Amino acid sequence: MNMNISEFNNVTVSKKMRERMEAEDLDNVKAHSMLAELVKHVAINNPLWRLVGLDGLAYSESKTMVLTKLAVMKDSETLGYVFRDYVRREYRIVVKNDRISKTMQRGSGYSTSSWEKAASKIKRTFVPLSVYERMDKAHSEASRCVTNQVWERERKIDRESRHYETSARDWALGAGRDMFVNYVKTQLAPTEGARLIEAMDIVNTTHTEMITIKKVRDHLGQSGTTLVIKDCDTYLVKTLDNVQVYDDNTLPHNLRMGVGMLKLVEVEHFISNVGCRVSEEVFVLLVDEEPNNVMEAQ
Repeated sequence: MNMNISEFNNVTVSKKMRERMEAEDLDNVKAHSMLAELVKHVAINNPLWRLVGLDGLAYSESKTMVLTKLAVMKDSETLGYVFRDYVRREYRIVVKNDRISKTMQRGSGYSTSSWEKAASKIKRTFVPLSVYERMDKAHSEASRCVTNQVWERERKIDRESRHYETSARDWALGAGRDMFVNYVKTQLAPTEGARLIEAMDIVNTTHTEMITIKKVRDHLGQSGTTLVIKDCDTYLVKTLDNVQVYDDNTLPHNLRMGVGMLKLVEVEHFISNVGCRVSEEVFVLLVDEEPNNVMEAQ
């Protein structure tokens, strides 16, 4: 049987629950039948405590909110929580606070189907924190707060700095390169300046390589690439769905030039605007729309 909380002065609902009730046009508040006897027992035996409803089930027909979770408080300190939860394939009463959680091997709260056992657990564990427990809890909260704030600021810095870092990098590698190189040579230590200029050259080269790599990736098996397998003196050539077999004498000149250039690089290396050497025998060539016309290397 559900218990009407208006019977007790020290049982109420949170501001959030009150707002929810107003939004759903609910007038009555009761404790769920599973919690009713427990709430009644705790409220009567601890008149200085406050039991505050935090969650519940709304029944529009009877305009009633049936509480399924309550916080147990003394003054401004939360001693713990009692709620109805699905545990081990059935609904049970759960009693929970930090003191209980530290003793649990499975889960974080004590669960039972008996309100008397729940009341006994509350009597033993729902007591104000000692000075050491309060300091330990405060330390954990402070650590969590500071860690979250550092993480949020790092994300913000990373997100916002991308805007100007991209622009600054593009300028230093492009239109402003001469000015930036002059700054590096005149304002930085020689070793630092040399390493910075070397890094700029590597980035420029890598950007150029990326153009070819992305072209090969985006057009592989489609118009714009030709796949070549060299098998001794035979070349298996595939463009789109068309497969041809050539030898050293019949391989089209532009494909011969492309394969010849790629033979000069290591496996899994690219030549800008030519293609990629996939393995010792497999090559991907970038071609114009007309098959067998390899793009000129730059």
